[in-house]
Amino acid sequence: MVCQLSQGVALYDLSRRAIDTIISNPINSKHGIKLSVDKPLNNNECLNIHRPAVLRQYFGKEMETTNDVIERYTYGSGSGTTSVGMDPHNYVTRSLSTEMICMIDDIHQLLIENRSLFNMNDVDLNTKFNHCTVLLYYAGKGLKKLHWAIIQTVCILLLQVSM
Repeated sequence: MVCQLSQGVALYDLSRRAIDTIISNPINSKHGIKLSVDKPLNNNECLNIHRPAVLRQYFGKEMETTNDVIERYTYGSGSGTTSVGMDPHNYVTRSLSTEMICMIDDIHQLLIENRSLFNMNDVDLNTKFNHCTVLLYYAGKGLKKLHWAIIQTVCILLLQVSM
């Protein structure tokens, strides 16, 4: 389901706060954009922030913590060498933010309340979304060699379920 939300709608405000947190914090800080060296198919290695392709940031629900090692749900890791071109040794899935958890709860409730409208009567909705991919389509002037000067900011939050 794809939807465009207006300002003032709770889901819009939550998603805007989640995006603002990522882009307003220093790169590679706890809440900022995480750096990785990627090698997209038929291209040279480069920092993910310099690639002309969309920048992806991953967040997942925590499953368990053992000896200071945190396991989180993730989506797309190891799904193919040509899909994203990510560095498998530097693949970071961070903990879901408070805003993301609120969005997951709101969207889950929306789906339950509108099962018939969305033609989901036979769908098992017992499991909430447990992973979020943030897609950043604009890197800002001077960060990437190729950037879209026309687009000020386009950010998409994808919510997924991993089993």
